[in-house]
Amino acid sequence: MSDIKIFVSHRVDQDSEIIDNPLFYPVRCGAVLDERESKPDIPGDDTGDNISEKRLSYCELTVQYWAWKNVEADYYGLCHYRRYLSFSDKVYEENDLGCIEEPFITDKILEKYHIDVDCIREAISQYDIITSKANDIRKIEGCKSLNDFWLKYPNSYRPEDLQECRKVVKELYPDYAVDFYKHLESKDCRWYNCYIMKKETFNHYCEWLFSILFELEKRIDISNYNLEMTRVFGVLSERLFGAYVLHMKRMGYLKILEKQLVFFQNTNKIVSLEPYFDTKNIPVAFSSSDYFVPYLGVAIQSIIDNSKPSNNYDIVILHTKISDENQKMLLRLIEYKENFSIRFFDCTRIIYNKKFTSPISYVSEETFLRLAIQEIFSSFEKIIYLDSDMIIKHDLSDLYAIDIGDNLIAAVIEPVVVAYYVNNIEDMINYLDNYLKLTKPLDYFQGGVIVFNIMQMNASFKKNYLINLASGNVFKYTDQDILNMCCQGRVHYLDMKWDVCTLDSRNIPITLSPNNIRMEYFNSRKDPYVLHYGGTPKPWEKPEGDFAADFWMTARGSIFYEILLFRHCHNIALWHLTNMHLARVPAIEAIMNNIYDLNSKIQRLNDKISLRKIIKSAAKTLCNNILLMFHRKNKRKNHEKTERK
Repeated sequence: MSDIKIFVSHRVDQDSEIIDNPLFYPVRCGAVLDERESKPDIPGDDTGDNISEKRLSYCELTVQYWAWKNVEADYYGLCHYRRYLSFSDKVYEENDLGCIEEPFITDKILEKYHIDVDCIREAISQYDIITSKANDIRKIEGCKSLNDFWLKYPNSYRPEDLQECRKVVKELYPDYAVDFYKHLESKDCRWYNCYIMKKETFNHYCEWLFSILFELEKRIDISNYNLEMTRVFGVLSERLFGAYVLHMKRMGYLKILEKQLVFFQNTNKIVSLEPYFDTKNIPVAFSSSDYFVPYLGVAIQSIIDNSKPSNNYDIVILHTKISDENQKMLLRLIEYKENFSIRFFDCTRIIYNKKFTSPISYVSEETFLRLAIQEIFSSFEKIIYLDSDMIIKHDLSDLYAIDIGDNLIAAVIEPVVVAYYVNNIEDMINYLDNYLKLTKPLDYFQGGVIVFNIMQMNASFKKNYLINLASGNVFKYTDQDILNMCCQGRVHYLDMKWDVCTLDSRNIPITLSPNNIRMEYFNSRKDPYVLHYGGTPKPWEKPEGDFAADFWMTARGSIFYEILLFRHCHNIALWHLTNMHLARVPAIEAIMNNIYDLNSKIQRLNDKISLRKIIKSAAKTLCNNILLMFHRKNKRKNHEKTERK
């Protein structure tokens, strides 16, 4: 049986998924530059005869060179950690760069494109070269040929480099010059250097390619190139590979098969989380969207403000799209805190193809991420989950220390839902009794603060059971209902002060709750450990609201304060636009101009006026313009009344 090795080039600045297939041979590209403390257990291209240090200019070719010089095989292949050849006979839709796009590497998707041992072996046995199919460069606006593409991006490619490559090919391999010229003038491009070749062909191709590139290195000075230009030899190799394939086709030497290329958008490796600190590790999980980061930041700031230096706080943020910039801002909260860690866990793959719906308009998909906690934190004994619209006023180590026995979770009674049930508001009796099938509806708990007993959860529910239950089903209170339904009878009930929900949207319902619950709630307000701004309005929407002062007091000590103030001013204008129906009033333009002007000033950090003065000035202008709108509206109404008379 032939020895097939398809070398997969992996970046050294991230951990990527590795396909479990004996034909794929993962290699760290530019391994000599790998500065990670914990390197993945795969070989690097920095052993034996190698050019690993040229990774920035040669890209994945450092892996190709290393394989050529150091590894024996009957067939050699090259692909990338997120680009693989499809071996399916079906033709699929491609993007403008000639790739099929898929979100993740999964067993189902690999099966779809026949990326398996048997299909690859069968294809290889019949051909000398298997390569990615040529893409039509005309899909890119303004390009009729590869030459046009090169000239279209002067900040990425220098025309004289391509001309020098023409000269070198003509000098060293005149038989290939006509194919190289023809390829550059054609519409066909072969991106990414993805192929499989017989040993003899591979050796010939490598000798041909690297002799050209090494000669070019002597003639092209890249010392002053920007990052994109520095990749010149890797980019030129794609043009050279296209010319090599064209030459082999013209000469009829080899049997060549062209296949589609699959591009996987997200290949970040899912790592099993372990406790960050060896001792006194207090794990805390949040879930957040990118927009909600400033409010999450205030919640984390409140944990910091009420923490003990003798404890270690292991904060993990579950998300699907928090930007790098926002992640950096959150990390700045603990810049000088040795007993704090903040990590980010991307749950995109976990909720892929899941459909979450909620009757509550402001509920996002991130709300459902807590249902995957047992899988994400499978190595932990237990973990605290907190909603992001909270202020923590007490050290969380006391919550973590509570013995919850063999119960699945610990949580606080939800007084509003209980009040709804007792008074059958919104048909709550039918919902809790018949839809959720709760045997003790008065034990319904709140989902904002939960201590998960991970060991018991994993023993009780199969992997992904809870989050699959949420997908495609509709619940009044989303994932909170699912946890109540699945964990009933195995809940340790916490003192209500661990989850004091504010009164802005709950005043009347709480007064209707059973007397013992109502009394416990109002007693807990005297010394709340956690303030939960559930429902609406939030304190950043209504600064004079219930316990809103606690939020703003903490916010003032965080790096998100100015962002919160800006958003508040912005929301004032939007509220009047949407609720007062004044979209056609001339003063609206002045209001929005003030908002945009404020935004630009905040971004100019070297502005001599302080941010708070800017915001105060803009808020004053907003108020004046709003008053002007009312004045004009009343004036118009009075005028209409006069005319009617």
